[in-house]
Amino acid sequence: MGRPLTDLASHLDFPGLEARVCEVFQTGEGFEQRLSAQRNDQSYLVRLMPYRDHGEGIGGVVVTIVDVSTLAMAERLQRKLFTELNDRVRDLLAAAIDMTGGARHGAASLDAFADDLTKRLHGMARTCELLIETGWTTVPIDALVKTGLVEIDPARIERTSEEIQLRPRQALQLGLILNELALGAGRGGVREGEAPVIAWRLEEGWMTLEWQERGGSSTGMARRIEALATRITALGGLGKIRDTADGPLFALRLPLET
Repeated sequence: MGRPLTDLASHLDFPGLEARVCEVFQTGEGFEQRLSAQRNDQSYLVRLMPYRDHGEGIGGVVVTIVDVSTLAMAERLQRKLFTELNDRVRDLLAAAIDMTGGARHGAASLDAFADDLTKRLHGMARTCELLIETGWTTVPIDALVKTGLVEIDPARIERTSEEIQLRPRQALQLGLILNELALGAGRGGVREGEAPVIAWRLEEGWMTLEWQERGGSSTGMARRIEALATRITALGGLGKIRDTADGPLFALRLPLET
C-alpha cells in the first residue's frame, strides 16, 4: 500500500516493468515474459493482464509472478541431452564410416571385407552396450578392456591396472582403438598361444595405456597405429612405439576428460 509495484518486483531483472504496465493500460492487451532473478539461479514467468471494471474500462493491471525454476532447469537439461545425443550419433556414424574404410583396405575378397567389418561393428556394439549399462556417464577402463576386444579371449589378457573412469566419448573412441589393436594382434601380431599385455596408469590428469605384443614386429604395428592416427589425434592423444625384448610396445597417452 502506498508503494509503486516496481519496488516490489525490483529483485527481478525487468527494468521495463513500469513501461509494460503502462502499455497494458493503454492497449488492453496482456503481456507475458520469462525472467531471471538477479541474485540466484531462479527463473520467473511474469504475466500482465488488464483488470476490467463493470463498465469494461481498464481499472488496473493484474501482475502474476510464477516461479518456473524447475521448468527452466528441465529445459536446460533437455537441451544438454539433445546436444550430447547429436554428438554421440555423429561419433558413431564417423566410427562406422572409418571402420568400413579400414575393413575395405587390403581386403582380399568381398567375404573377407564383410567378415572384417562385422568384427569391427561387433566390437563397437559391445562398447556401446557397456556405455548404455553405465547410463552414458563414466566407464571404468578395466570393463572397457574386458568388453571391447575381439579375436582375443579376455581371460588370456594380462592386465596391470588402477581404477580410471572414462567419459562416454573417450570410452567409445578408446574402445574402437583397442578393438583395432586386438584385430591386428589376432592376425599374427603376437606369438601363437600368447596374448598382449595391457597396462595403464594415471599421471597428473593423463592416462598412459601400454599395449605390449609378444612377437610380431614394430613395422607391422606401426602400420596399424598409422591407421588409427586420426582417432588418437581427435582425443588429443600421443602415441609412440618402441621395441622391447619381448616385442613391440605401443604407449598411448590421453588427457582425461572431466
